[in-house]
Amino acid sequence: EDHFIPVSYTKDNKVLKQKIEKKVSSIPELNLFNTPENKIYDAEIEKKKAELEILKRQRYPAFSFFSSYGWYGADATNPMNSIGNIKNSNLSLGISTTLPIFDGFKNRASREKTKYEIDRLMFEKDKKILDLKTKYEKLHEGAQSLQIELQDSEELLSKIEDKLNAIERLINQKI
Repeated sequence: EDHFIPVSYTKDNKVLKQKIEKKVSSIPELNLFNTPENKIYDAEIEKKKAELEILKRQRYPAFSFFSSYGWYGADATNPMNSIGNIKNSNLSLGISTTLPIFDGFKNRASREKTKYEIDRLMFEKDKKILDLKTKYEKLHEGAQSLQIELQDSEELLSKIEDKLNAIERLINQKI
């Protein structure tokens, strides 16, 4: 973004100089790894890595435990008497195991796809950081050239003022 600062050539351009120096000195040092873009890419990469871990764990056997307890009573003639006739009870415990032997390469393909997405995100992140670095360097170079231009303008203005003073003295001496 270019900033236009109007210049009025007077004998005292200190205000102009201060404005330009303030703009040049206000350019902060860029921490490329602390930018919002970098944080977004880091979050996406971490999310994909977590997804990859989940896919890897799907290959492991899964264990589940179950239990049940039942008690009951019965009286064919009077249902209310069945509560007092509770004698039978039942307890069941069990372990269930699921072992994925072959899933038609679905899990493997998903893992490969996720690895590819992680690589793609890392590449895009590096490209974005390089773009930001390039833009920052161009901005910094522009600021430095503005400062050099300011110094050159000050020197030119000083020389013009010296010549104007010399001309004024010549005019005053002839009159």
